[in-house]
Order: sequence, then structure tokens, then C-alpha cells
Amino acid sequence: MFKKWQIFLFDFDGTLVNSERLQHQAYLQAAQEYGIAFAPTFTAYTKLAHFSDHAVQDAICGLSKNLDWATFYADKKRIYLKILALSHLELMEGVELLLAKLATRDVITCVVTHSSKEQTRSFCEKLPILQTIQHWVTREDYERPKPAPDSYEKAIVTLKSDPSQRVVGVEDTVRGLEALLAVEADPILVSGEMDAASISALQQRVQKPFIHMTTLLELANGL
Repeated sequence: MFKKWQIFLFDFDGTLVNSERLQHQAYLQAAQEYGIAFAPTFTAYTKLAHFSDHAVQDAICGLSKNLDWATFYADKKRIYLKILALSHLELMEGVELLLAKLATRDVITCVVTHSSKEQTRSFCEKLPILQTIQHWVTREDYERPKPAPDSYEKAIVTLKSDPSQRVVGVEDTVRGLEALLAVEADPILVSGEMDAASISALQQRVQKPFIHMTTLLELANGL
């Protein structure tokens, strides 16, 4: 089943690399530096971050009326890069096997991410298997973030040279899935946190079929 695709598009944070807790930590540290009472649990943070591209911003700005978000976000990025430099970075389950298999096949691989080139570089230096991915669409390469489809549109226009090429995209969040659903690609949602009822409700809401997996090991084993 999984051998039918010629172009593989992957979200990065939470899909290929286990970075969500590091992002959470960076936001907490930045908020502390600014004296903002933003201290959600990791679970609460992911509920904000996974379902909207501006929910975290709205929550933080709501606690500090005169906050300059651009300055705050730049400081959060600075903190995040420091955390990356000091942390033991990990791949998500099944990713190493999946990328190793794809590297031996005649397929195109590409990361499509909200992270900057600088942020992804830190992971590639510590996790060499990521260097087998051929193309990278990072935050500098498109205008609107997910759930807007701009990033995936950019990747597909750049990489798809033949109408017969079939594209698959892999995401771990609902807002990422929404971006995928707006382009010509078969969507996969990788989430071990959503139960069967939640997946069923989401499937009915989006009105376009998608594949659900708990980890990328399932995709890797199917190749």
C-alpha cells in the first residue's frame, strides 16, 4: 500500500523529531524573562499549538497587553536555539527506519516546516539520518504558516515535475493536516494521543479521507 508514492513530504517538529517539549520549555523561559504568567502544562500547551497557528500567541498576549510579539518571539527563538545546543535530540518512533528505507528508493523526500533553517540545522548536525532528506521548505520559503497551504503548495510546485507522480504528506497536528487537505496530496496524520472517537469525529469534519497512524513505524514497515 505504501509503495504507491513518489514524493514524500514531512512536517518536522513532532513528526520527525521529538522537539515539542523543547518548544514548550522555550516558551516558558521566555515568558518568565518577561514576567508573564504563562505556565501551561505540556499537555495544555500542545492543545494550543496543535490546533491553531496563533493560539499560543493569543494566550501570551492576553496576559500582557502591551507585549511586542515580534520581540518576544525573537527572544523565544534565541532561548530555543540555546536549548537545542544543550539537549540530547531524538527522532520520533519509526523515523530512523523510515528514512533509511526511503534513502534506498527512487523517491523524492522533503521537509515542510514552520521551523527556520537555523533551527533545522541544529537537528541535522546531531541526527545525521535527517541529512538523507533531499529538500527542505522552511519558514523563510513561504508567506502564511499552516493551516494555510502555502508551505505545501511551495513544495509541490517545486518538486512535482510529472502529473503522474503521487504525493503523500505526513503531519502530527490538526492544523498541519488542514494544510495538507488543501493541496493535491494523500494526507497522513500521525498521533498517538487522539483516540478512535476523536479521529472519527475529525474525519467527518474535514470531509476528505486521511490515514491515521499512531507512529511512523507503521509507514516504515509498509515500505
